[in-house]
Amino acid sequence: MEGIYQLPPDSNAANRILDHVETAPSGDRALVMMILWRIWHTRNEITHGKHAHAIAASKRFIESYVSSLQEIKQWPNANLEKGKHVVDAKQWKKPRASQGDGFVHRWRPPEQGWMKLNTDGSFQAEAGNGGIGVVLRNCHGEIIFSACGFLQRTSSVLEAELLACREG
Repeated sequence: MEGIYQLPPDSNAANRILDHVETAPSGDRALVMMILWRIWHTRNEITHGKHAHAIAASKRFIESYVSSLQEIKQWPNANLEKGKHVVDAKQWKKPRASQGDGFVHRWRPPEQGWMKLNTDGSFQAEAGNGGIGVVLRNCHGEIIFSACGFLQRTSSVLEAELLACREG
């Protein structure tokens, strides 16, 4: 969990963590409590014969869960049923470059005063379903709006991409 939160050096770990939780800002306190809960949950899974979660999966789960809780706290009246929400709570990840064709493709911001809408659709032929994602960013690269969704019946990649465009 080092990648999302730095614990204090260990001498008496339990007391130090509790002391740290008491004095930490509320956002950090929630993060520490979620990390401790995830450790406890994973321990229980192993105790009952299930496999341990991958560390990367636990990290993503904690980041997503804490971000969702912060979002709900900041916008309690938001309608999240369709996957549409304002993104503001905490930026966990920077935009990444894809290297599928050997060239590095980075997201480029629009001109000053403009916004850019990126859409993406995915398709899983075996299951006949897919997903969509939409991100609106301003000229500074800040996320203004995002949406995602599951496509229960999809016939092609093109259909998934077009549905993502329609959602945007």
